[in-house]
Amino acid sequence: DTRPDRSHAFAVAVVTRRPHRFDLWLEYYRSLGAVHLFVAVEDSPDVLALCKEDPEYVSVAHAQTESNPYDSIIARQEAHVNWALEQCEAMRIGWLFHVDDDELLHLAKPWELILAE
Repeated sequence: DTRPDRSHAFAVAVVTRRPHRFDLWLEYYRSLGAVHLFVAVEDSPDVLALCKEDPEYVSVAHAQTESNPYDSIIARQEAHVNWALEQCEAMRIGWLFHVDDDELLHLAKPWELILAE
């Protein structure tokens, strides 16, 4: 197997719809140490374009617009996380966090130190 072993690395999954300053969200998770992002983009062509700028770092799932997306958000998030988990397994990424596009994980220590504990 020639794929790098990233079993100690983490990725982030998100379903997003018209977020505010998604560029900063992407930068935050890169600086936190995420090795990959899995983004389901809904009704946000600007976010879709932004994510496609870095296909080595961001995998995009383009979602269709729904008339009332809040009725089915949990089901869509679950489906997206299941897809992201499959991708993580294929990429040998050991950890996946799901967050909303208005949430930021806070790690009190660098990821490597958290794993060492």
